[in-house]
Amino acid sequence: AALADADLVVYNGGGYDPWVDRVLAGHPGIHAVDAYSFLRPVGEAPDEHVFYNLAVAKAVAISIAERLSIIDPPNSADYQSNAAQFGRGADAIANS
Repeated sequence: AALADADLVVYNGGGYDPWVDRVLAGHPGIHAVDAYSFLRPVGEAPDEHVFYNLAVAKAVAISIAERLSIIDPPNSADYQSNAAQFGRGADAIANS
């Protein structure tokens, strides 16, 4: 029920949480970010635990910032700044 009232839904996707797809199908006006859609599979079937992939996590953060900027334009700069800060932090983890 909370999803149906949400302005933005961020979810794993990839069959990991199929009920979310069903709820969103009935509410096409809800902004949604499907993290699995950011995977770029190479060779074998991708792991549905997409947030272990820092490139996916960074792409999700950027997508969240973009969608929140549409939903709440006065705070767009903050959303963009936070996503960039998250990306730098993820890069620091990957490079350590």
